[in-house]
Amino acid sequence: MRNFKLTLPACLVLSALLGMGAMLATYAKTLPYARPHGSSAASAAQDQSQCCFIAVDVLKASAAIRPGMTRGEVELHFRQDGGTQVRDMTRYVFRDCDYIMVDIHFNLAAPTDRAALSPNDLVKRVSKPYLAYPRID
Repeated sequence: MRNFKLTLPACLVLSALLGMGAMLATYAKTLPYARPHGSSAASAAQDQSQCCFIAVDVLKASAAIRPGMTRGEVELHFRQDGGTQVRDMTRYVFRDCDYIMVDIHFNLAAPTDRAALSPNDLVKRVSKPYLAYPRID
């Protein structure tokens, strides 16, 4: 049997699936595979808490996005993903990790006939954060 510790991608997958963010550190300490054979529980807890900082940050940042915020405010914590984007629904990646994304629907600011994204577009709704490979232009 191979020994391994819970890695950052595994931590993010678990936190996304469980939707527990900060509680994940406590949960992961109970998993037999969360730390290598022979390591202390304290060491594993320290590794786990460091790994989950980014998950907690993205949960806080995405929860702070509210309907009525501008696209410019959203782009303080998220940036546009690559690939084709449309103005009324844009895919964003978390600034600290390109694998964590949210889809944001916007009410368009005038003029609405332009394809270019406007920093004045207003948030209509936000998806939950999810994991995916970033798109590359």
